[in-house]
This record gives sequence, C-alpha cells and structure tokens, in this order.
Amino acid sequence: MLFFLFSTIVMFCVAMVSTPMRKSLNIWVALFLLWNVVQVLIINLAQFPLAFFNVVIGCLLYYLIVMYASNIRGICKWFMYVMFLNIPLLISQIFKYNLIFTPAIGAIYEQTLFGFFSFSNHLALYMAIIAPIVLYFSWWLLPVAIFMTFIPRCLTADIVMTLSVFTLACFHLKRFKVYVLFVSVLLFVIFTFFSNVMGKVLLKSTPEFTAKTVYAKVEMRLKIWEATIKEATVNPYWGRGLVSFNTTSYAFTKDICEKRWDTPQNDYVHLMYEIGFWATLILISGYIVSIFRRIKEVHYDKLALALFISIISILISMIPQYFLYVPRLITAVVVILALFEARVYDLKKGDVACI
Repeated sequence: MLFFLFSTIVMFCVAMVSTPMRKSLNIWVALFLLWNVVQVLIINLAQFPLAFFNVVIGCLLYYLIVMYASNIRGICKWFMYVMFLNIPLLISQIFKYNLIFTPAIGAIYEQTLFGFFSFSNHLALYMAIIAPIVLYFSWWLLPVAIFMTFIPRCLTADIVMTLSVFTLACFHLKRFKVYVLFVSVLLFVIFTFFSNVMGKVLLKSTPEFTAKTVYAKVEMRLKIWEATIKEATVNPYWGRGLVSFNTTSYAFTKDICEKRWDTPQNDYVHLMYEIGFWATLILISGYIVSIFRRIKEVHYDKLALALFISIISILISMIPQYFLYVPRLITAVVVILALFEARVYDLKKGDVACI
C-alpha cells in the first residue's frame, strides 16, 4: 500500500515537467473526487483525511495513466505477469507451504488458496476481472486463467469469469455463439464441481458451493444490504463519509448478525451509505453510460474490447463482493479504467493501429 501511495506521488511530480500525450479525462471520475472534497468540508470524521488522501492518490494514478501512458499494451502485460507470479505461490499453498506469509498467518488460512492476495476471494476476483486482458494476448492461456480463478473457490469470480470468456469468445467467433455458450456453461459446471472436490481432498474443507451454503450467504447479504440502504436514505445527499461503515454499521446490523461487518459485501450499497444515495446513483450510472458510448465508437479494436469487458466484469463483481478497500484490487481496477480511457482516446485520434 505504501508503494502504491509514494510511487504515484513520485510519478505525478515527474509528470509535472513532461508534456501530456492526451488531453481528455472522464468527467465522472473528476466529479467523484470533487464530491469527496465537498464531503470533507461538510463532514468531519476522525478517519476522513486518510481516506480522502487515498481517493486523491487513486485519482492521480488514473490521471497519470490516461494523460501520460505511452505503451498501453505493455502495461496490460503486467496483469499477465502478476498471474504467472501467483502460480508457484498457489501450488506451494496446496502443499501447505507459504512462501510469503509467516506460518502464524498461513495457519489462519490453511483451508484456502490465496497466492499473495491474503484472501482467496481476492485472488479469484483479480483473475476474473483480468481474464479478458490475458486472453487478448493468447487464448492458449485460458486453462491457466480457469485454474487460477476456480481453484480459490469464489462463486462470484467463477460466474464472472464464465460470462466474460463467453462474451469475448462471441466477438471472436461470431458464427459459433451457440456452441460457445454450451461450452462455457459446461466448463462452469465442471470446474465448480472440481473446486468442491479439490477443497475436500486437498484442503480437507467442506464443499463451498452447495445449495445450502450459497442460499445462506445470499440471504444474509440481502438482509445487510436492506439495512444499509435504509440507513443510507436517512442522509441521502451527503452520506456518512468515507470509511464510516466500518465504525457505525454495528448499530444497525447487530440484530441481523452478531459479528461486525467491515463492508456490506456490495460496493454500490457501500457507496450509497458513505457518499450518499443520490451521488452514487448519478456517478455510477453516468460512468456506465459514458463507457458504453465510447465502446460503440471503437468496438472493432480487440484491446479496447478486452478492457471494456474487464470493466463490465468489475461492475458485476461489485454487486456481491467488494473492491473499494482492498488495495491490491482497487489498484488493478483504477489501472484498467484508465487504460480503457487512454486506448479509446488514441483510437479516436488515430494515434494507434487497431490490434
């Protein structure tokens, strides 16, 4: 996290003496930052300055990539490199060896496989959102992407991975949409079953994806979402302030579940509570409309299409999961959003060839 913060600041200082390659930013990102500035002036929370600083750093990173990134394709390759870096860590964890974390920390997660993402869900979600980018470079990497997504056992990631691969394949194989759909569903069923078997045999844990466990999780989250949205409507214009859910949610969730929830397991609901119901609705819907307008103009470019499908994967994953307060995930999200914006700008200006 400190590397993310300080490296972004250093890059921004260097950029100040450089000539920007592009002169275009997504207005909805700028509005999000402006809204948080207004919140700082209106709401005074003890943790707010640090949270606001993180938001500013994230927006700076977005700005630097959009305005100054020269090799978009090369930056995309780093997502693939991170995937390969996790493979030996994942395999070592299957055999109960943790190459990064201490034995004490590793013991806590002895029934999960997480690479260097600390939690298995985070690794699976990372793989699900970068899968289209990885497949842009080579479809031969599909088995690796499937392995890295399904092995950590996260149902959201499994579904998103299946949908993104199916969507990308439909654009590449337009004559075989029915066959692609059949194969995608078949692979989802096979690997979901396999991940259950893997958990039982290798990790000696109970099956993750049974009807009972999935129903229980969905039921619990729906109750938390309902309670959070109800609280969000109490202050629908300004919200409670960033990182306020962690410190105030127990008051209205304790009747639903005894444990304290750091997040409602839904980034949209989380934003409604912290930055305001109407602000979330306007900013998110505005951003979604803007990226759909952009992809219509450049859908012929395979890299732009891969980045667009990755963004859609992120937007879907944010419904039952969370990215906002996970540095490893939110950094990847910011980079993907910025790369898509930069790629679209270059294509519209004719600065790059379609590949």
